[in-house]
Parts: sequence; structure tokens; C-alpha cells
Amino acid sequence: MYKLDITYSWDDAEEGMQFTSFQKAWEKAKELAMKEVETISIEHGAESGLFIDGDRVQEKGTITLHYLYDDTYCYYRVGHVHNKDAVSTSVEYDSFEEMAGHLRYWSNGMGELHCHGKREITQDDLPETLKHVYQELWNSGAGCPEYVVEYDGEYYLAVFCEYVIDTYLDALSRAEKLMYRNKGCCVVSCKTDANDYELYFLIPAETEKSEFDRLEKEAVTALLG
Repeated sequence: MYKLDITYSWDDAEEGMQFTSFQKAWEKAKELAMKEVETISIEHGAESGLFIDGDRVQEKGTITLHYLYDDTYCYYRVGHVHNKDAVSTSVEYDSFEEMAGHLRYWSNGMGELHCHGKREITQDDLPETLKHVYQELWNSGAGCPEYVVEYDGEYYLAVFCEYVIDTYLDALSRAEKLMYRNKGCCVVSCKTDANDYELYFLIPAETEKSEFDRLEKEAVTALLG
């Protein structure tokens, strides 16, 4: 998720807004800033200054509006809502179809990219955060298949394994113990049509590489037992 915060130099602020992508948040920031410039110019007959500092690679940016008539400022700041603040969660879905309403794939287990299974894509089509996941974190030799995914609007690298019922419950218990020790990670699972189970250990996209390597290794150990 991404947030747009609007603050003023006189220590006032608007209620923050959240978006599912940087692009949506950034476009909204530009729209609101331009509306404010229009109001200053047309309704108040005053001048203003506008400064834009955006970084699409880092997915953050600030638009600064300078009210020249009284030398005050309004700031439109866009940034990521980091998963370090998120609550770890484990969810078991009754079917793959139900899970698919929340878990969306940007790759298959072989690293071939696609947009939610609908069409093939290239790296250039990935959201900026997932480009980092795919280029730096995805690992074909981890020991378990890995997927580049989006879960309820957040981006992750998913470590995957499937089970019969006799082994699923133990694997789920191990995965949840690891999840609760690492804030922001999630465990997602579902029952398949064949009465087997799929289990995904989700590692937040913005996890530092050294931390990710540790989590990946522990996740594979937990899933394989």
C-alpha cells in the first residue's frame, strides 16, 4: 500500500489517504496540488510556487506548494506503507478460488512473469517494488518454488509447498511459528479440489537482502520439515 500525506508549514494536516500503487497515489497528489494552485490563482488572485521531487524507482515523492502571499507551504508526500508496521497474519481459505480473490500472482514457480495469470509480461511491466523482488530476491534454487505475488494490495515473495492432510497441519504449525517471530510475514493456505493443501509463506517485498536470505532459508526448512 501507498500513502499520501498532506501537511502544512503552520503545523496543520489533512487526513492521510491510502492507495494500492505508487502511480495512483502520485497522480492524486498532482491532481490535488494543481487544484490548489488553481484556487489560489483564480479565486484569490495570488501567485504560488510549485516544486516537484519524485522518484519512481524508489516509489516516493514530494510536491511542495509555496503560498507566496504569506510565505507558507503545503506538502504532498507520497510513500510506501511499510510492512514493518503490518501485523503478521495466517489465513486458511476453503478453496483455491477463494484464495485467488486475495492472492494475485505476478510470476509462476519457474520465474516466468505474467499479470495475475491473464497475460504474459516483461520486467518493465512489473510495479517498481516487484522489480526488486524479481531481480534481487526470487531464487530458482531455494528448495521450494517461489512466486512474485501481491496479497491484499501488498507485495511479497512467496515460498510455496503442497501437502496431503497428514503432513499439512505440522507444516502449517511450523510456518506460523516462524511467521510470529518475524513481523510483517504472512502465511496463506487453501484446500484444493483434490483434497490436498497449498501453503505459501509470504516475505515482505521491502525486506533487506541479508534478512530475506535468512527468512527464505528458515521458510524452506519450516515448509519441508
